Amino acid sequence: MNIDPETKQLQDSIQRSKVERAKALTSGQRLIESVRLFDQVRDRIKAGIRMKNPEWSATEVHQAFLDTLRLQRLRQEKDIYTIAGSIDDQGSTAHLQQGM
Repeated sequence: MNIDPETKQLQDSIQRSKVERAKALTSGQRLIESVRLFDQVRDRIKAGIRMKNPEWSATEVHQAFLDTLRLQRLRQEKDIYTIAGSIDDQGSTAHLQQGM
């Protein structure tokens, strides 16, 4: 995609402005902003689910949203964690054998 220099300059200026505003926020303000952004994304995802499944109840839409989050998390965490063993009720550890 070829962007003309004037548009690119405007985009860069907007980005710099956003970064400067973000840097000026306190940690409390950042937390509030992150919750607000999550709420916006949640509402958009649910609206998309509702559009694809207009017959679904609010509960079904919400469950589909939770499933979407769970699947996204699984994709992001794939191969990050390795099961190395387990701890029984008495606190004893059991290590897994390789190849199992």
